[in-house]
Amino acid sequence: MKNYILIEYAIEQCKHVFMEKPVATDIAGVHRVLEAGRKEKQS
Repeated sequence: MKNYILIEYAIEQCKHVFMEKPVATDIAGVHRVLEAGRKEKQS
């Protein structure tokens, strides 16, 4: 399972996330995590 999928899920569940590994192996995964964070921040 890719890291960004787990990160995105945790953010959607309003959990705090600490990342040591690379957020994602491609730029699309990074954008998904950033969008999830922005979306939850607005809620």
